[in-house]
Amino acid sequence: IGTAIPVFKGINSVSKVCNKVVPVMALGYTAVVCILLILNIGKLPAFFSAVFVQAFQPQAFFGGAIGTVIAQGVKRGLNSNDAGKGTLTIPAAVADANHPAEQGFVQALGVFFDTIIVCTATAFLIVGGQIWETNANWAELSGNKVAVWTSSIAELVPGTGLDNIVVALCAVAYFLFAYSSLIGLMSFTPVAISSLTMSKKGINIIRFFACFIFVPLGILCLMSGQSLDNLWSFVDVAAALMCFANIYFLVKGRKTIINCFKNYERNPEKRFVAEEIGVDSDVWK
Repeated sequence: IGTAIPVFKGINSVSKVCNKVVPVMALGYTAVVCILLILNIGKLPAFFSAVFVQAFQPQAFFGGAIGTVIAQGVKRGLNSNDAGKGTLTIPAAVADANHPAEQGFVQALGVFFDTIIVCTATAFLIVGGQIWETNANWAELSGNKVAVWTSSIAELVPGTGLDNIVVALCAVAYFLFAYSSLIGLMSFTPVAISSLTMSKKGINIIRFFACFIFVPLGILCLMSGQSLDNLWSFVDVAAALMCFANIYFLVKGRKTIINCFKNYERNPEKRFVAEEIGVDSDVWK
């Protein structure tokens, strides 16, 4: 129901929800990690060593040779920030900006914050505790991703009294990250289906399946302890196919992109007019 309310109202409603949720969760989550980072400043060199050295060794504690580690990082990074897939052009196109290049800069900034800041903060929570060295039950613990995460946070929190509080704060932030991503991605579906039909009924049917079939199905699978490996494989293939399609359009439209950027450099304060770069547009007149 919480997913359906903003999704059925449309992309503007989704934007309003995300505008309220995202800054709070991102700043709060980053603040918690920064405090833990300050309290565990001595563990910072070991963290970077684990990320940049051990990650590229076949005997790395989290497994896999260099190719596997890099491939996994690229796939999850792509799912995290959507850079290169072309899907984020949908919400970007709805934004009210003076120039397409302006919104492009905003999108690039989003990728930076999401990947460099939030993902690095998460990596510190998981790796910073070095629990593969400090936890006697590592062999058993390593098979449970959530247990690894909570145990590492507990290792980073000085004193057991605050363990549950910090874990709860991080869990709420994770939930909000997932929720905002979910409703954001669902707002893309009406735009995609409108290429096939502009029928309001058809669009609402897609929304209904998304909110009341697929979301509960995913939750039930997780609650029953399913690893969802096959689903991840499907997502990876789908993302790759979108990238192949999007890269073609980027190459095909590179001259337009460059001309658009040069137009912005010449007139950074002026509203963009597509005819100035030889493009016929129904929007940028």
